[in-house]
Amino acid sequence: MLSEFDRQCVVRWRANRYSRTALPDKFNEQLFNVLGPALPEIDKVSRIEGEEGKSYIRALYVWIDSLAEADCYDFEIFALLRDDVGDETFSAIQDLIEGLAAGLSEASGFNDVSENYADRDSRTFVSYLTKFVKLNLDSESLKSGDSDTGVDLDPS
Repeated sequence: MLSEFDRQCVVRWRANRYSRTALPDKFNEQLFNVLGPALPEIDKVSRIEGEEGKSYIRALYVWIDSLAEADCYDFEIFALLRDDVGDETFSAIQDLIEGLAAGLSEASGFNDVSENYADRDSRTFVSYLTKFVKLNLDSESLKSGDSDTGVDLDPS
């Protein structure tokens, strides 16, 4: 069994590892400056009532027009949602993702060219998602207190 110190080292290592996204540093910096404050409201609206830690959002995706460092980017943000999301929750999530994109555009000067901010997984083709990069938000989860070391399997 790991000591508490070693367990926290693993958690910190994972948090640092998963804070990287396969996008240019300038874009990531601007994105996470806007995304960090927006996530609590997105999380609140997208939670599945009665199911601890479960969300109607399967994944958040980003597309940018260039993977090279640049002064300005055209971008899209898209939330892939579960099929069982109700229309009211769907609409609320879509509005929040659109607000996130508008906030990023305003803060950075980047151009939001999104045509669709969210959709259910049964209505979304894999061919559509292949142009995007899936955001890994494990670092945000770890910052909010998820120890990410799982259930203690040692019975002692």
